[in-house]
Amino acid sequence: MLVVVFLALRVLLLTVLTQLTGGREVSSDISYLSMIVQNPLGSLLGRAPFEVASYPPLMSFILYPLMKLNLLWAGDFVAWRLTLLTIEFINFYLFWQILIHYTAKVKLSTQTDKSGMVPLGVVGLFFVIAPFQLLSSVVFVQDEIIAQFFVLLTIYALIRTNRLAAILALSVGIAVGKVFLVIPLFYVFWFFRFRVDWRDFAVASVFVWVTGWTVLVAHLAEGNVPFVGFSPSAKYASTFWVLGIKHFGLDSETLKPVSLALSLAAQLALIVYALCYWRTLNSVNGAILLVGVSLTAFFLTFYQHNPEYTLLLAPVVLLYVRTYRSVIAAVAVLSLSWLPNIFFGLNNVLTHNGSASSARRDIMGDWLTRLNLDFSVAHSVSIALYSVLYALLLLYLISCLRQAARPAARPAAQPAARPADV
Repeated sequence: MLVVVFLALRVLLLTVLTQLTGGREVSSDISYLSMIVQNPLGSLLGRAPFEVASYPPLMSFILYPLMKLNLLWAGDFVAWRLTLLTIEFINFYLFWQILIHYTAKVKLSTQTDKSGMVPLGVVGLFFVIAPFQLLSSVVFVQDEIIAQFFVLLTIYALIRTNRLAAILALSVGIAVGKVFLVIPLFYVFWFFRFRVDWRDFAVASVFVWVTGWTVLVAHLAEGNVPFVGFSPSAKYASTFWVLGIKHFGLDSETLKPVSLALSLAAQLALIVYALCYWRTLNSVNGAILLVGVSLTAFFLTFYQHNPEYTLLLAPVVLLYVRTYRSVIAAVAVLSLSWLPNIFFGLNNVLTHNGSASSARRDIMGDWLTRLNLDFSVAHSVSIALYSVLYALLLLYLISCLRQAARPAARPAAQPAARPADV
């Protein structure tokens, strides 16, 4: 049933979007992804354009074959969305398998609907209909869908207590999906059933060899070396850092060192906590929560918190919801990450900003002008609201981590049987 809902909802949304836009692109990221597909070996041969030189070097290994296959029968607009939807469908299947195996293994409360607890089908349904999923895949075509796959694969490996597979998923995920996955890799490697085994070290270093190769080749070919001169802007982000740029005259270069210092401090605090409770956190629950908390804390302190980054957090967050209220709240918070970005885009259309695509201006320009709303104020308010709610989400995950760190209570001793009277 959920498969039908997944497919029907996305086909309907894609059809409506195609009709509204006439097949004209509304996603600004397509230009970058197109560069990767047009030159799939660019990063490995040192020939990647500057705009995509800092993308994961092996991302083309997933995008290129899927895109070429979809282009056989669809135009660019539909083909890009089908490419991401294919990956998202695999993600949905993985998430459902995680729900089934995890609840069976650790008796998570989502296995029953008694006392207001959320049944599995509802959690799966919210994953299917969540706005943050739909906006990231069908509408704006975000490559973080690929990184979400590797997060899900890691969680699945953890619940199967396969340490080596979890490390491999994250290490390959860094080279294919997103460099941010180096953060959970650290915690899984050192805190989940740590052992001194050359295989673990070899698998964990996969991304090091791939990245090292791309840097070396780019240097020798006098090409664009990854991350050299690359400084992403914070103006498209969804958290409080943007307010510093917008209202206090700061810029991304000023925020970057402060942000990195805060991110490092947050991770050090988490490492110290994990070391203090390593005996109890050395478990499936502990490892999954360390993955979730480390990423959530990083995206709170990192100045470039884009809305699509919530895709990496969603599997952990939805795994630990307990009631209908909490699952609705979790999906709402993750989806609200897109609200600042939407208001920012609408304001660009209204002010004829060059970063707004021509398709967006043609479709929405007239009626936005008639509405005569100040989307700049809505942008600032939505950022403040989302930042507060996101911080509360982090606190919720930390509370789950603290609960996992508590030693299991020993069963109460039974009183000795009274000897029978003689």
